[in-house]
Amino acid sequence: MTRTACWFLVAMLTSSVGLGSQPTTEDEDGHTIRPLFNFSQADASAAWRSVNDGVMGGVSEGSFRISEEGVLRFFGTLSLENNGGFASIRSVPGQMNLGPDDVIVLRVRGDGREYLLNLYVPTTRIAYSYRAPMPTVAGKWIDVRVPIQAFVANSFGRPVPGAGPVDPKRVTSIGITLSDKKSGSFTLEVASIGVESARLKEPSTRTFTYTETEHGPLEMVIHFPSGWEPTDHRPAIVFFFGGGWTNGSIAQFEPQAEYLAQRGIVAARADYRVKSRQEVTPKDCVDDAFAAVRWLTDHANELGIDPDRLISSGGSAGGHLAACTALSPAVEGAPEPSRPAALVLFNPVLRFDGQPQLMERIGNDDAIGRRISPTLHLDSTSPPTLLFYGNEDRLIDQGREFLDRATEVGVLASLFLAEGQGHGFFNRPPWRDRTTARMDAFLTELGYLEAKQ
Repeated sequence: MTRTACWFLVAMLTSSVGLGSQPTTEDEDGHTIRPLFNFSQADASAAWRSVNDGVMGGVSEGSFRISEEGVLRFFGTLSLENNGGFASIRSVPGQMNLGPDDVIVLRVRGDGREYLLNLYVPTTRIAYSYRAPMPTVAGKWIDVRVPIQAFVANSFGRPVPGAGPVDPKRVTSIGITLSDKKSGSFTLEVASIGVESARLKEPSTRTFTYTETEHGPLEMVIHFPSGWEPTDHRPAIVFFFGGGWTNGSIAQFEPQAEYLAQRGIVAARADYRVKSRQEVTPKDCVDDAFAAVRWLTDHANELGIDPDRLISSGGSAGGHLAACTALSPAVEGAPEPSRPAALVLFNPVLRFDGQPQLMERIGNDDAIGRRISPTLHLDSTSPPTLLFYGNEDRLIDQGREFLDRATEVGVLASLFLAEGQGHGFFNRPPWRDRTTARMDAFLTELGYLEAKQ
């Protein structure tokens, strides 16, 4: 057996069925395959481009075409003239959402030549990618499986010493190259490109970029339960840290996220812009929170979550953001945002309007103040809410106002009151365990968790 076949377990399957892009599937070992590209879509060609050795002075010709059957055909002529010798196609940059234990799976029919599979990351280096060989069998459809860990950093056709393994979360593009130093015509057909993920045996975390802002990317850390797989339909929760819209860290709700992941919920902790780091206002923080909720719902099929059972949560300023994602109206002219189905709020700010110290943070803009005052927007369609406050917290009056308004409009809202406690009490023992237990009971009542035995 060749070195390539040993590394990448090339399965030579000659069946002619299933040559189009397929939905997420599971094999007998409990692995799921998530499609990265759908070649059957009308605009599938827009996601790809050709890059040949003409950029280096060569004269090779390589192009691609996607058939009505949903098969990508990479074809052309390789030339070694003018120090050339490569032809390639690659996807336009975008979020790939790869993990360190993932396996790239392709279904291809080639001409017996060995191609290269490339992963691209943002870099200032020229002709830089991570590569792995991809053999083909002339005239036969085969499945090629390439582990993420098998890709090697490469520049100008040579390995890069000391580069280390690829960071899967930074991968934004995938490509196929032919550079086997054999002149002549070539043809490679690609029916599907997907990612194989194993069923998790233990809880695991992964980091994703959920939006790009003028200040840079924003990430969220997601805790996946044991037994999770992308085909699941689990409830999910997103936590927003506190810090007065000025500072703070996503580490704040790590214990709660870990707990809920152990209970079977997919739990996310989202970063967002704050004044001390990006010189933003609470309005911008709210915009980031909306983006986080939208990203989770848009990627529900990849994350194994039920977008109709998404909980938004946070503490103090983060609790304010969570409440806004459910209750604040969309900006005029903008589409209706994705909304969470429940709220778990730890001593949140619930009203800017009429609060001079808070209004100063948004330049005393009355329209913004009303928009980001969740209590003002409670109605009969608002989601069930659990509030946590210490009875000595200066914000308790806002909590009571919210509770009264929820009662008026007939919405389920509960208040956990910690006697003798002030702001942020839930971060300290014994209150962290007590509030977590109450959160568990609330989510069990909603049917998002199974009752403990």
